[in-house]
Amino acid sequence: MDMGLSVTVAAGVLAFSLISALAAISFSVLSSAESGIMLDRTLWEDFREHRWTVSVEVDSVTFTNPTTLKINVTNVGGVGIPEYEFKKVDVLVVYTAAVTGVKVIEYLKYNPSGGAGTWRVSSVSTSGVAGESINPICPCPTAGKGVWDPRERLSILAFLSQSADTMRGANALVATPWGVYGYR
Repeated sequence: MDMGLSVTVAAGVLAFSLISALAAISFSVLSSAESGIMLDRTLWEDFREHRWTVSVEVDSVTFTNPTTLKINVTNVGGVGIPEYEFKKVDVLVVYTAAVTGVKVIEYLKYNPSGGAGTWRVSSVSTSGVAGESINPICPCPTAGKGVWDPRERLSILAFLSQSADTMRGANALVATPWGVYGYR
């Protein structure tokens, strides 16, 4: 057998092996991408289902002290928002720092116990009356089983990470897990 022919055959076998390996990897990547697309499709369907039925309005934003805002938010949509989803509710506040006089935009995380840089539910009212009778929300550290039902107003306490100039006012944006938000 000629040496040149052996090298050619070996190169062909090596090329075939590399092409087979690349094809297997490509198939694996495409299968993973297809699974991701299916997952994204499921999330998209969930988004579409809730996007048109969820709506919130920020009714008022007031200082209770230089490091705490009270934000009243009403669920004006057609469906309730489960309390276990509160960790996915975004609360952003805009205020002026007391020390520097600079505008601050702060993202607050949900924490039923409160604390600097967090928000929690202080109380719930239905049609202007304190309390609720359906799916009650527990404004306490053991929260999780209630629902923020349509027409219910949450009084949220937002705990700032620094003191604010209370004479300059503040604004708040509250966004649901489905991207629907209210701002004042």
